[in-house]
Amino acid sequence: MQFLPILLLAFVSLFSGSLTQSSETAFTFGRNAVYRYARETTTGIHYYVQPDAHAMLNRDRSQLHDLERKVDQGWRRRLHTDCQYQMRQKQQMQQDAQRLNDEEKMQKARTYPLHSCDELRQRYKEQPGDFQEQGQRQQHRQYRHAFRI
Repeated sequence: MQFLPILLLAFVSLFSGSLTQSSETAFTFGRNAVYRYARETTTGIHYYVQPDAHAMLNRDRSQLHDLERKVDQGWRRRLHTDCQYQMRQKQQMQQDAQRLNDEEKMQKARTYPLHSCDELRQRYKEQPGDFQEQGQRQQHRQYRHAFRI
């Protein structure tokens, strides 16, 4: 009985969190049954929205601009994540080829494409580690601002 208020509070916070999370998902990069209207940002990033959002974005340029900014940020994060994965794959392939002393596998590893890393450099002029460093700098600035350091 003593835990009832705590359990109730936990349930309410979990429930409200799931509502907030679902309402914040305004787009996706892959088409599905819910997000079926294709759009493209002015910078050429393809994304999908729900039917009601599609109609609203056609009417409200301010909302469209805000959403496209979020799409761009999401795409940038995705490129960083995919780039890091591709670099780990390439490194693993090189280690395996070296361990096996297999020149053919080493050549495949050397030529393994890093498409996300390439797009990250071309689109955002960033190297793979830049995003994490930028996030750490932003957190540090927020910390300094909050505590007036």
